[in-house]
Amino acid sequence: ALIRVVDGEGREVPAQIDVAATWRDGSIRWALAGLTASPQGTYRVEYGPDVSRATPARPLTVKQTANGAIVVDTGAAVYEFLSDRLLPETARMGDTDILAGSGAGAYLIDNQGRLARVAGELAGIETEILKQGPLRAVIRREGWYVTDDGARVARAKVWFYFSAGTPYLKVTHSLIFTEDTNELWVRDYGLEFRTPDKPKNLTFALHEPAPVDALGVRGGSAYMETVSLDEVQNFAILFSGPYAGRQRHLTLPFEGDEIYMLQESYPHFLERQFRAVIASVPRSEAAPSRRTDILGDNLWMHHWLENAEVAGDWADANYGGFGLSVVTPHLAQRFPKEIAFDSDGVRVALWSGRSGRELDFRAVTLVNEYWGRWTENRGRPRGPQNSTTLAKITSNAQGAARTHDVWLLPHTGEPSDQILKARASAASYPPLLQADPVWLCATEAFGFPMHPQDPEQFPETEDALREHWDRVMHGHNQGLRRTGFIDWGATQTLSHANRFFRLFPSADYGFRASSWILYARSGERRYYDLAVQNKQFVGDWRIVHWPAGKKRMGERPAGDATTPMYWGDGSGSGLYSGKTFITLHMDYYLHGDEYGREMMRLVGDAYRKRWAEGDFDGSFSSLRTSSMLYMHTWDETFKDMAEQAANLLMDLDNPVGLNDKIRYGIYYKISKEWIWPLYLYYKATGDEQAREVILRAMDDKFRFFYSSNQTFRLILFAEAYNWTGNPAYLSLVKLMVEQPFFSLFGHNFFLGAPSALHVIANADKPIAPFPVLAVTRMQNSVVTSDFTGVGIMEHTFIEADTLPPILVRKPVDKPVNLSIYVRVSDDMGEMTEPVAVVARHKPDGGRAAVDNVHIVKQQRFKTKNPGRWHPRRWHFYLTLPAELPAGEYVIQFPEAATIVVLESDAQGVSLGREGG
Repeated sequence: ALIRVVDGEGREVPAQIDVAATWRDGSIRWALAGLTASPQGTYRVEYGPDVSRATPARPLTVKQTANGAIVVDTGAAVYEFLSDRLLPETARMGDTDILAGSGAGAYLIDNQGRLARVAGELAGIETEILKQGPLRAVIRREGWYVTDDGARVARAKVWFYFSAGTPYLKVTHSLIFTEDTNELWVRDYGLEFRTPDKPKNLTFALHEPAPVDALGVRGGSAYMETVSLDEVQNFAILFSGPYAGRQRHLTLPFEGDEIYMLQESYPHFLERQFRAVIASVPRSEAAPSRRTDILGDNLWMHHWLENAEVAGDWADANYGGFGLSVVTPHLAQRFPKEIAFDSDGVRVALWSGRSGRELDFRAVTLVNEYWGRWTENRGRPRGPQNSTTLAKITSNAQGAARTHDVWLLPHTGEPSDQILKARASAASYPPLLQADPVWLCATEAFGFPMHPQDPEQFPETEDALREHWDRVMHGHNQGLRRTGFIDWGATQTLSHANRFFRLFPSADYGFRASSWILYARSGERRYYDLAVQNKQFVGDWRIVHWPAGKKRMGERPAGDATTPMYWGDGSGSGLYSGKTFITLHMDYYLHGDEYGREMMRLVGDAYRKRWAEGDFDGSFSSLRTSSMLYMHTWDETFKDMAEQAANLLMDLDNPVGLNDKIRYGIYYKISKEWIWPLYLYYKATGDEQAREVILRAMDDKFRFFYSSNQTFRLILFAEAYNWTGNPAYLSLVKLMVEQPFFSLFGHNFFLGAPSALHVIANADKPIAPFPVLAVTRMQNSVVTSDFTGVGIMEHTFIEADTLPPILVRKPVDKPVNLSIYVRVSDDMGEMTEPVAVVARHKPDGGRAAVDNVHIVKQQRFKTKNPGRWHPRRWHFYLTLPAELPAGEYVIQFPEAATIVVLESDAQGVSLGREGG
């Protein structure tokens, strides 16, 4: 009771507080506040030892009866579940029944035409109450789709969300493919909700697609002239949802026939057509769940009521004394989908057999009916994609899942179309309530420092972040158009691609995690929408939901990365990264969605099982995931895993601090693949040895001026500054933020910039420029301040055959220290050792050699992986002793092609000229 929510007037708002995660000491790290209130309001969280929370006047209740039924009373509606039926059997508002006999409504028709339902003893329905509080309850139920002859053909897992004071119900449904999809696949599946009466009239939401631009592509310049970019934040809401601004409604009387709204196709990959229809069909030929023999009937045989092109996300049935709106978010984009009404109720087809297609995962079907073709490794076409070659491609989606949200919005009276639209839009695009970004960033609940969105203090950087996001999303949305049942939620290069395929480098590593970070620091929906969609994608396709062959429950599928068969044909234990676990981890804390937490549980169970079997690979991926699992659960088993992996990775006997026997050698993606997992491990465990290794590795990157352009280098250099106070690190961070062009290619700018801005904003004195001096010889010219590894853009060309000397001004009775990176010229042998030549300018204009300069030089540590050594990279610590006379000194490196003065306490460092 130490946390409560108050409104703008300071009045308490009834809220349920659920602790989502704690810190190592048991204090709250993330708390989820559930409340029912107006989205137009302003709310504030109060917390502390003196804060108490009032008991709601009408709390939500969940009761289990003696016969195994579950009754949920929200105060506005009562839902009852039977022990042997998946969906709510009945529902009522006051004295009005709104559902009757709906429990067996989860249906599926397989490729043999068999109808299966999640009902009966063979369904083996299991129930778990995940949250049960005064204002919010979440119930998870799962069971088997069983045919009339007793065959189990697939599995369903469903989450039901209830809130006090409202009759609305959110249903999250996952279809789990438990059988070999080369033998058994799906023709049609969905959810039926039966009502006690037949409707009087129906209202369907429709959308007009954007006009065709001069290039013949919908959604192009002609549309963008009428709708601002802020209104149409991404392609996911371009044609459906409240932001499109082109929604209309069609109201029809119900006369006994089934009436359905179908999105048969939508622009995707090579397909550019919108095909949607509202039609009626005689009751005798109605719902596919009742008449399996007419599945896939030609649509022209039905009575078309409206050719809409783009179906809306919702439809409403008016029963006289009450109404029922049904919402399927992103219905059109996730085609083929339909919402259908008949005398018995409403049916939501999550894969509509009326589209004429089947949910067949064989490569030949998916290519011919969906992708058309794909591009494989290195950007080359895969070759002739005929039925013979495609038949050789393994594609068994067994163990994968596909998840959808469906909202039931029962209501009284006969609301206007505008009210119906507002309610449904809130379900498709829920109002967002999050902590103030300034507060959220200050807590470091994400596990690392970051600065909130701050266009006043950092206008150029914030503009760069926004512009970069828009460019990445434009390529994603207008280029690949990943819509449809299979690809909805995918980002650009989740699979079947490598660096040669990517439209933009930042579209891969870290992009999914970046979406949550950008949302947290800004509260902008543009980031939230992509993050939520991708979370569901990776949770469905990139985690095994049911053991099958080489696929192990909870692991990441593995297969041919040059094909779009996300579900693979095997699995591995240590392959969780931004592609899977990170986005689920962040989703639960910021979004509170139980699906994300369930996926984390699956992954954790898989790790425990591998560990118990003695089969834990100890890779950097395993270190990253086990550290995150430990922070999420504080389960000591995960700590043991993380410690084992970290100890295999660390080696304090070499200067970099990393074990040179690790895969690919110690320099492989040093700031991401090796150091970032160690950083997570350090944050989880407080192991000071890990921090020592991180500092050594970042010192190595700094001194040898090696820019590997990885996701986390900005965060790690920012933290290195926080830990050491080394002003040169802060200068480097500031440079990388101010020169985003190169940082954008660093997988990626989104993730590191917030941490960089944090340390810059909190600097207590002016930040010196970095580097002190940089000079590079290029053919017959010398370039000063060139892009020698960190993104220095301004430069000057000097005609010269050799590098000019560095000119240093020394004060009286004080030493001068310099940290200098030197790269040996390619004209020299690879093992050439550079020499520092130091001289003092004499009053007569000549030079006098200086012998008592203290020099420590080091070649970069020689890794056993020769391809990653870079033997021409050297570092010099050079000290002019205090006893040397004051004045100007010149330093030359005859063998060098590049010299960068990284740090110096001299009165001045500049570029001299040859011979003087």
